[in-house]
Amino acid sequence: MSLHHDLESILIQVAQSGLVAGAGIEPGLADTLLKEVSKTVDQHEQLGIPAVLLVPDSIRLLLARFLRRSLPQLKVISHSEVVDSRKIKFVSIVGGNK
Repeated sequence: MSLHHDLESILIQVAQSGLVAGAGIEPGLADTLLKEVSKTVDQHEQLGIPAVLLVPDSIRLLLARFLRRSLPQLKVISHSEVVDSRKIKFVSIVGGNK
């Protein structure tokens, strides 16, 4: 799964402001993010798909720490952790307009 580009941009701004471990994420946004990611992880588990969130390097640590307690089965990886020759198929976008 990946993040919608608007949500990704907001989270990059939070990370760049120097805030650590989700403390700077606005509470409403944090709640919505957690609910949407949790719902998507559940869907992936029902389909037998590994729960992996691919994000830019600059927000990997922020999201990994924020989501770890509630979703320990979710793997948050950055773009730089994926080998260039590896094919990636996104089956879910978190935070998009529905």
